Amino acid sequence: MEYIEIGKIKKPHGLNGELKGTIDERFWGDVAKVDAFFVEQRGEKAPFFIEDLRGTETLILKFEDIDTKEDASLLTNKRLYLRRQDISLSEEEINDTGLEYSFLEGYTLKEEEAGRVGTIQYVDEYPQQEMATVDTGTKEILIPLRAAWIIDVDKNEKLVTMSLPEGLLDI
Repeated sequence: MEYIEIGKIKKPHGLNGELKGTIDERFWGDVAKVDAFFVEQRGEKAPFFIEDLRGTETLILKFEDIDTKEDASLLTNKRLYLRRQDISLSEEEINDTGLEYSFLEGYTLKEEEAGRVGTIQYVDEYPQQEMATVDTGTKEILIPLRAAWIIDVDKNEKLVTMSLPEGLLDI
């Protein structure tokens, strides 16, 4: 079965199992028609049935059987999926994220001087620019994706080399 990523769970909200998250606005019409989101668990997409869903910019969602902050914390930073059959958009509409650098997700980020930094997990749009969330192995850091800082993109090796301002990796 094919699944399409539609958003991300960010962190627990409150003490009763609610979660904060985001959903790509292109999928809102389809989200209103489904009973469950799918979340990857141990390499498989597992259904989580929706008990409550509210908000737009920041989404607050509540799944059935997730009733404590501790249960909700197990879903922190997980991606949300829908089955392809539940999405009304065409393939072209699904693949057009509107982000110039979204193709860099999954690439290794190498800093010109410092060497390997980590893997780009997500590319998100912030008010001023696109930002990469990079997993360094010990923490996640945000790196602005500015054309002036990108030296090379090797699509075969899935490697992006950047020249970052001094101190940016220390934040």
